[in-house]
Amino acid sequence: MDQQALAQLLQTLGSGGGGGGGGGGGGAAGGLAGRPGMTGPQTDKQKKHLRSALDNYLAKPAQPFQVGQWVTWKKHLKNTKIPKEGRPCLIVEVLPEPILWSRPKKKLKKVEASPAFRVPVDLGLAMKHSESGFIVYYFNSQRFEQIDITTLGVKEQRKCAKLKGFVDAYNAPLDYAVGDTVVWKDGLRNAVLPPSGHQAGVVYINPPGTVVSAQDNIFANGFREPRDVGVLVWTGQDFEVFHVDPHRLRKAAPEEPRFQQL
Repeated sequence: MDQQALAQLLQTLGSGGGGGGGGGGGGAAGGLAGRPGMTGPQTDKQKKHLRSALDNYLAKPAQPFQVGQWVTWKKHLKNTKIPKEGRPCLIVEVLPEPILWSRPKKKLKKVEASPAFRVPVDLGLAMKHSESGFIVYYFNSQRFEQIDITTLGVKEQRKCAKLKGFVDAYNAPLDYAVGDTVVWKDGLRNAVLPPSGHQAGVVYINPPGTVVSAQDNIFANGFREPRDVGVLVWTGQDFEVFHVDPHRLRKAAPEEPRFQQL
């Protein structure tokens, strides 16, 4: 749905129109019971919020978003559990064209009648994660606006600085080659194997972007994650090759522990 069609639809809803005919009429009404503000006449406050959400959704940033900028949800446009309202996120990827993602039909009876149909995602945002340093999720850029983190409190600024440190470490050039042993960069481990602090052996390095995670759910961690490096890992029974994100690894120092004891 393009912006003009979306604006027309929301304007119709805001004026109390739309009627009850067409597809999704009778059957959909039953599903609205129990949702706040979805039964009974639409209030003036709801219409005001709709107008605000519509204006915010269609508002374009003064300058196109760029990698390295901080953004947060626009008012009324948060539609996922994370990031939290007001939480700054760091842009790590801006797609030239949005990916129109739809949830597989096996997950939903009527995909076309759900918000998970043709979701435009064009913004990769890094957010702090307690175990893997940071994770990246993809969103619709029209739901976000730039934020000046210098206006935040000291505690929030420290969180932003820590997140930026993890992202900078991630983006550092690879310091290893085929035949080297590697370990996870500090705080950036995002897989069970190899265990933290244990070395793995690099068996091949594909050109960037050659191998991408098979995760096809935009709401799941790992969507579009690169897996360009194959590493030999001791699994507790034998040595197996796993595909991992090359930027989360670094060359192992000679004094670091090697493979788990056989």
